[in-house]
Parts: sequence; C-alpha cells; structure tokens
Amino acid sequence: MKSIYHKPQELARSLLLLLLGLILCGAVACSAHHEREAIAIDTTSLRPGSLILRRGEGMLSTFFSKIASEGKLYSHCGIIDYDSTGQCWVVWHAYQDSSIGADGIFCQSLDSFVMESEAVAIYPALALDSLGLQRMRAYIALHRPGAQYPKRFDSHFDLRDTTTLYCTEFVALAYCATELPAYQVQPTGHNVAVPYTYYTLDDLIKTVNPLQIQK
Repeated sequence: MKSIYHKPQELARSLLLLLLGLILCGAVACSAHHEREAIAIDTTSLRPGSLILRRGEGMLSTFFSKIASEGKLYSHCGIIDYDSTGQCWVVWHAYQDSSIGADGIFCQSLDSFVMESEAVAIYPALALDSLGLQRMRAYIALHRPGAQYPKRFDSHFDLRDTTTLYCTEFVALAYCATELPAYQVQPTGHNVAVPYTYYTLDDLIKTVNPLQIQK
C-alpha cells in the first residue's frame, strides 16, 4: 500500500505559492524554511528498495513537479534502503548541492530527506527479491562518486549523456540492474519543456508497485 505524508496546512500553503510564487519567490522560500514542520514516517512498514517521492519547498520544485508525472504532486525521488552499519534508514538519490558536496548518487538519512520535503509518498518494492536487491545495491556502489564508474548529476535531464544521471534516471537504472523482468523501466516522458524522451515518476511507480496508481 502506498503511504502518503503531507505537512499540516499544506493545501493552504500550496495555494499561496501558486498565487504569489512568481512575485515573492525568495520570500516564500525563506518563510517555508523557518516554518518547516516535521513529517512523521512509519518506519515499521518500510522495506529496502522501496521508491520514495517528495516535493520540496520553492518554485523550482513546483516547476519540476509539473513535468515529473501526470499527477504533478512530486518533483524528486530516491530509493529507500537500510544501513545496517549505522542502523538507520537512508535514501539514495541523484542530487547536486555544492554546499554539502553532493554531485551524483548521494546517500542521505531518511529523516533528513523527509525534513527537506513539503510532501512525501512511499511505494513498497513489491516484487524485489533478495538477489535483485543485491544487484541494485551493487549498481549503486559502483556508480556513486568515488567508485569505479562514478556518475555526476545531470542538470540537463538528458538520457543521451551516459556519464551523468538525474533523479528518475538513477532510480530507473538501479531497478533495471536487478535484472528482474518486472523491474525493467522504460522512459515514456514527453513534454514541450524537454525535447527528448525521459523517465517520469509514473514510469517508476508502475514498475516498483504496479497495483498502485498515483493520484
């Protein structure tokens, strides 16, 4: 079952962003930062390999949500895994932020990932067996920064550039690495803002959890 988490009073704040965002973009982002409220995640139902979606705070995230899926609710994604060494849940995602040294496949604690989110949805990895999970983890290990085949973040969202990855592309290729027929993600995205086919959040959702349809 898909789990959806929203911050309190999210609908009112979303309307405010839509009405005032273009004029007060900086002010809204600053206000959202200081008024950030925690989203509680039920970790008892989590499983490694699950898909997590989020929408951040700010107009850039709002823009990406418009082309990321038909539902237009989320703008970013990652893969949930359990760090047995640190004994905590983490999120692997393709990300770029010079202030924290992230450029490519980045590991972040689940708590931190969620704290930066305005809304979150989690889709359990229904058909991912232990061997598939092992292969997925191997792909991540080989392609993270500093590994054998490092990938940088793709700011152009261009699948034709195989040296870089953006968030949905990373998750799609990690799932494809499982070698499970059900996890071979195909890109279907088309938009006037992106002149080539790209992976969408919907492509990931119908792969990892085909029984759930994003609303």
